[in-house]
Amino acid sequence: SVFYPSDGDIKDNQKGFYTDLFSPCEEEFINKFAAKKNMAGQQVDETYLRSIKTNTLNNIEISKKEILYPVIIFSPGLGMDRDCLMYNIEKLVSEGFIVFTLGHIYETDFTILPSGQVINQIDRTDDFTFEEKDQLIEIRKEDILFLLEELKVLNSKDEVINGKLDLDKVGIVGHSLGGSAIFEAAKEDTRI
Repeated sequence: SVFYPSDGDIKDNQKGFYTDLFSPCEEEFINKFAAKKNMAGQQVDETYLRSIKTNTLNNIEISKKEILYPVIIFSPGLGMDRDCLMYNIEKLVSEGFIVFTLGHIYETDFTILPSGQVINQIDRTDDFTFEEKDQLIEIRKEDILFLLEELKVLNSKDEVINGKLDLDKVGIVGHSLGGSAIFEAAKEDTRI
């Protein structure tokens, strides 16, 4: 996902919902997460899931300001969705960053590809051996390095963010396994 500043205020009736992040598979998100239980052992309420508002809208126009935006790449923890920490993502965007979040396929409950295809999670996301975790960190590191290269292409050809990225100012944030991966990527690429 990519999150970026837009001009103007978003009114309450324009605000997006967390479910919009799973477009075009919003119902898949509801079905998967309404069946889960929270830490207190209570089932998550479907009405609640549908009511979570964000300050994020799909396909909104990027700011017309003639400035370059510093970039943040986010790699989530094992089993976590790429957009799971929306409050952090929205805060970074409000401070003038463009944020790219990485979805690590087969590690999250499900991943939605641009085609709308849903890729489900592998059978387990816990009790990995150290060797298996090292392999997952290596895969994530390669995802990060690939995205760093793609940023150049996006900055020159993408119809939305063309010419908006300050590729001399790239930061990276990771949670848990994602945190391990960002250190490995930073060892290999001085752009971070």
